[in-house]
Amino acid sequence: MKSKNSHSRSPKVKKVPAKVSTIQYVLPLGGNGWLVRDNKAAKFTEITDNKREAVSIARHIAKNKKIELVIYGRDGNEEKRENYAVAN
Repeated sequence: MKSKNSHSRSPKVKKVPAKVSTIQYVLPLGGNGWLVRDNKAAKFTEITDNKREAVSIARHIAKNKKIELVIYGRDGNEEKRENYAVAN
């Protein structure tokens, strides 16, 4: 009589979800204006009339939280990334 080998089955691998880092975005609004938004927030952070002000606000937040800043242009294409995360 053969005994069942419990090692013949492949071990179950736990799937761990990838950690999503926080990113601060500067995005154009449809008409005029610029939006500052955190990718993990349910609502936007700020709406400004000009891009310079939006970038200033978003950069300040990114530096304080030590996260990445992504700036988009009026055409909707990514223009610049700035990473303020501290390397461990």
